[in-house]
Amino acid sequence: SQFRWVGDRWVHSSVAGAMQSAMDKQLDQAPVASRYDQQLLARMMVEVAAAHAGISSDEEAHLAEAIDPEWGSIASLQARPKLSGAELAEATQGPSRASMLAAVWALALCDEHAAGEEVALLDGYADALGVDGDAARELACSFVMDQAIARAFAYGGHDAAARDALV
Repeated sequence: SQFRWVGDRWVHSSVAGAMQSAMDKQLDQAPVASRYDQQLLARMMVEVAAAHAGISSDEEAHLAEAIDPEWGSIASLQARPKLSGAELAEATQGPSRASMLAAVWALALCDEHAAGEEVALLDGYADALGVDGDAARELACSFVMDQAIARAFAYGGHDAAARDALV
């Protein structure tokens, strides 16, 4: 196809890559494709969201949008036992593990605060998955910042230079 949906609009395929965020590129290049990995990701998201004082309204909205109902309700996922290192070790080998961790970091940051309990869980996931937790966190931070800027400048009045000036 000559056009791709990027962010919130159709663009010509020749420029689509340049317009994608680093997170979108990560997810395109290393999607969480296996059913097992998708289920792990859903459970990771719910565990992190519930790690401090329950699930916030921002986190619940993000979870409802991100988790396929096939994996169960947020409440049923929350009732499951905590993920074990052995379960995480069964995730598909390769870069999709970094995609999983970055997606969970983005959830943790959606309320603009990563609590100590969330960070501890995320660090444990990074170790169990064998991925660079700092890189996943930076990817998620950039994604969350881009989303906030996009909402703040919904009229399209920002660009890469404006973003760099704000950051």
